[in-house]
Amino acid sequence: MKNNDTYTADELNAHLKSGGVVQVTTYLKSTVYTSKHAGWFSTSKGGALLVQSGNSKVRLSLDDGKLLVAIRLGRYVEGK
Repeated sequence: MKNNDTYTADELNAHLKSGGVVQVTTYLKSTVYTSKHAGWFSTSKGGALLVQSGNSKVRLSLDDGKLLVAIRLGRYVEGK
């Protein structure tokens, strides 16, 4: 796995498509994205990482790539 600061939208979407999970955590909330969420991560014109939230997008990083949240990648194991 790579350092949090280096994930791109394409890498996150590819991880989800291959059956992985992405956990995005703020100080108040943690959300786990699974394969059904593949394609929800994108990049703004300025280079900020975004994620789909309803009809809008939520900024996960600044334009310079500094994350505003913690991101962890993993695999979901059923029944455990």
